Amino acid sequence: MELLHSLDTGDYNPAWSIIRREAVRGVISRNGGKIAMIRSNIHGWYSFPGGKVEDGETHVEALLREVREESGLLGIASTITPIGLVQDKRKSLHPKHIFEQQNYFYRLDATTENVAPSMSKEELERGAEPVWVTITEATAANRALLGREDAGYIGFLPRDLWMLEYLSRSIT
Repeated sequence: MELLHSLDTGDYNPAWSIIRREAVRGVISRNGGKIAMIRSNIHGWYSFPGGKVEDGETHVEALLREVREESGLLGIASTITPIGLVQDKRKSLHPKHIFEQQNYFYRLDATTENVAPSMSKEELERGAEPVWVTITEATAANRALLGREDAGYIGFLPRDLWMLEYLSRSIT
């Protein structure tokens, strides 16, 4: 998959141990120009549905599982197409560790049928909820939160803001 962007905060000691993670993220759009996102109803940020690729999973399997778990949407495997890779490197939440993540973004469609999301405890504590929002609205909300300590843990924010801006440029 094509490398679209590499983010590196540089807020870590290069001698620290590295925690590597491979993740998939879904971009699902519907009529009316809205995309499926996960919004924190506590802090106001938006993130793309997706997450860690588990051992033994393909990207397709992980993407369909993560989208279902976080948004309740049932992705359609035959519609999955790659957008690109966004690398993310920053200080980990674990002391003296670097977090390095490969984020594979895919477009996909979802059925009109939904199921109840099954979010993790951490996602629920962040006030995460699935929503439909325009790229412009999500971009503005995320941009306003950059650098704000009261926005909760938002290490992913630069990655998702970059992708929102990329999508905005690519559809105009």
